[in-house]
Amino acid sequence: MSSFPLNKLSNNAAKSVLMHMEPQEKLAYSLCSKASKNAVKSLNLSTSMIKFEVGMKILVTVQIDRNTELLILLALDMNLASFPPGQDFEIRVMLSSTETGIWSLSKFTNQTILHHLLDIFHHPRLDDLSFDDEAIPFEAIEPIREVVDGVKLGSLTLIWPLTDHFRSRAIRTFQNYEELT
Repeated sequence: MSSFPLNKLSNNAAKSVLMHMEPQEKLAYSLCSKASKNAVKSLNLSTSMIKFEVGMKILVTVQIDRNTELLILLALDMNLASFPPGQDFEIRVMLSSTETGIWSLSKFTNQTILHHLLDIFHHPRLDDLSFDDEAIPFEAIEPIREVVDGVKLGSLTLIWPLTDHFRSRAIRTFQNYEELT
């Protein structure tokens, strides 16, 4: 098998190749450079939903279509030591509930990857920010706030059995949501 740099192709040929790439490949390519990001953005990709889930792991879910979603794992557990800016994260692709591959990426902050996703999918907001595990430490609110800072929130979901103290602090911290669930 031979390889040929995508950026050496004509614009039409490169766009054709990009259109045939899998979603995770488009995302990985868009992270290579500003030019590659712009090339992927020019495809006018869309998503029905982008969620940021905080529980025993921190996960961003991008719903591509009814059968395909990108799962970007930002942290394996809510221990604050495992959630530093610029940590490695991985992308998992689910097709009809079947995992099709894992790609590891690094050298990006969690905030950068979230803003990057919103940008390449032309998505105006984070549809849901959810906290759903009683083991989430109270101290996790501030690092999460830093990641979603400047992003519009569709809904803030606080799933029982979070403590009342955690719930009230989260509501005060994340005030730019449209709906509380």
